[in-house]
Amino acid sequence: MSSSGRLRIFLDCGGHDGCSVRKWMNDPEHSDFICYSFEPQPEMFPYYEDLPTTLIPKAVWTEFGELPLYRAGKRWESSSLLSGKITAPVRRVDTVECIDFSHWLRENCTLRDRIVLKMDIEGAEYAVLEKMMDDGTIKMIDRLLIEWHGERCGIPKEEHDRVVRRLKHFRLRGKHWDAMKFSTFPRSKQT
Repeated sequence: MSSSGRLRIFLDCGGHDGCSVRKWMNDPEHSDFICYSFEPQPEMFPYYEDLPTTLIPKAVWTEFGELPLYRAGKRWESSSLLSGKITAPVRRVDTVECIDFSHWLRENCTLRDRIVLKMDIEGAEYAVLEKMMDDGTIKMIDRLLIEWHGERCGIPKEEHDRVVRRLKHFRLRGKHWDAMKFSTFPRSKQT
């Protein structure tokens, strides 16, 4: 907890193998952050056993329910709720449980908390952020770390630019985030 009494929270949306938690907690200034990781792929769950995070085994989305998760790569290194993600051929489709991220945020955090939101959710970031801006939960976010997937998911540049402009209205710029050097997951050459 910070000296102001606010909780410091790192929300890892699209946690993969926990690489973002490793990167974030590698900085001694982040040692007092509470971490939550959202990752729907069961093959990734064992990577969280010794990490200082609470794993929520669900996909981040705009509503509760189940959706297809399109998976690519030899070991399913890449996955997306969007069927049009074009980084690799789809090799498998699974059904995963999704959460309404805005609802989860309202239920588990407060405006007083200092929240760092990291998103690497393979194209779903556009719908999730739009909903957060529409319902006001974006105001709970102090810092946004993001890997945009617009081009790889067929999101038109105009839509991407509109979402970025809207974020600036909320004083969020969306700093690029890449934690792959902290990954321990064996990668195939086909992603």
